[in-house]
Order: sequence, then structure tokens, then C-alpha cells
Amino acid sequence: MLDLPWGWEPLDLPADGTVYHRGTVAKHGSQKQVIAASAPRMGMTSAAVLTMKMIYAFRPRYVAMCGIAAGFPGKCSLGDIVAVDPGWDYGSGKWKLQGKTPVFLPAPHQIGLDSFIRGKLSLMAQDGGILDEIRRRWSAAEIPTALRMHLGPVASGAAVIAEPGVSELIKRQHRDAFGLEMETYGVFAACEDCSLPQPKAFSLKSICDFANARKADSYQSYAAFTSAAALQVFVERFL
Repeated sequence: MLDLPWGWEPLDLPADGTVYHRGTVAKHGSQKQVIAASAPRMGMTSAAVLTMKMIYAFRPRYVAMCGIAAGFPGKCSLGDIVAVDPGWDYGSGKWKLQGKTPVFLPAPHQIGLDSFIRGKLSLMAQDGGILDEIRRRWSAAEIPTALRMHLGPVASGAAVIAEPGVSELIKRQHRDAFGLEMETYGVFAACEDCSLPQPKAFSLKSICDFANARKADSYQSYAAFTSAAALQVFVERFL
């Protein structure tokens, strides 16, 4: 995020240990303020706490998250951007014994996108020229696949998954799911449950692996780049 050309500068708030950065983006003939921060730990809890802090400190109109996610093979490619719609906690449900075997019965609460945000993201996802422009901005190793953007379900959970059997169980919670990650549902829940005026939330996560035994870090930098670059394009041209 801080590589985006939005004139970032550190911003300290009294009695708040979080490191914020303030930038500006030109929109409709005026300068709009953007605040960036990183949660101290992975996971929905830390993301939800940070989101709520930022809502009450800055009262934003929009809350956006970018970052990396694990994809489901056949649904997306490494580096692809997924706009999460809806998001849910894949650990929500009930464990019970079926005979002597523990069985998990999922009961997820799903949170979807605001219709305005969904429509604008859909327009961007259909623009192959913009997505190719983002891919060509990547200056490191050559990427052999075209960059795509998807709108679809992504599950959130507390654990890093590197086992295809576990990811297959999570995939069954939504037949159209694109993948899984660790924070988005917490961000969505914080925005949904805060006091008025509530910001509109969206999350752009890019695929860095497929949550299996071949899980590696080789695509993390590219996925982080495509996610942040997509956020920049969306804010500057569509929002």
C-alpha cells in the first residue's frame, strides 16, 4: 500500500499505538484523504479491532482491505484478484459426535458487498485492458499468465491452511467459493456492526498459493502487488 503514489506521511494519534499513514488521492477535482494501517497480527480478531478503531478515529466513507489469499484450483490463477462477495467465518458452526467420530456442522453468517460497490467492482473486473496494465506494471520476474479479477465468495479463518483435504471441506460451505484467507470477515463484521454512519466495506485479495502441500512464498510479492494496484485503480477510476 505504501508504494502507491498517494503522498504518504506518518500520522500519530494520542494514546494509540497503531502506526497510521495519511495520503491523498485526487477525486472529482478535489483531494480526498486516505488512511492506511496494518494490523499487528494475522486473523479476523486483530483485523476487526483495527477496523473499529479506524472507523471511530476517522469516520471513513469506505473501508478497504488488500492482501493475499489462498485460491481453490480451477477457480483462479496465481496473482488473480478476488473481490470478496460474500465473506464468512468458516469456523462458525457446531462440533458433535456422530457415533464416535467428531463431525463439524457449519453455520456461517455471510456478509456481502454493498450493491453500489459490487456494481463498480464488476465493471473493473470486465476491463481486460486495465488488468493487463496492472500486470505490466510488475517489474520483477515475468508472469506467464494473464491477470484476471473475480467477484465471489471467500472464506475467512484463523488458521493457515496447507492441506488440500481441509480446504476441500471449507470449499463445501459455498460451491462457488474462490478461496480462503484470514481477515476479511472481521473487517466486514466491524463495518456492519459499528454505529451510524456505517462505512461501505470491500476487500481485494490476490491469490498467492492453493492451500496445499506445495504452498510456498514465491508468489506472495506479486499477489500483494496486484491487490494494492487493483485498489489504487478502483479508488482512482471507479469509486
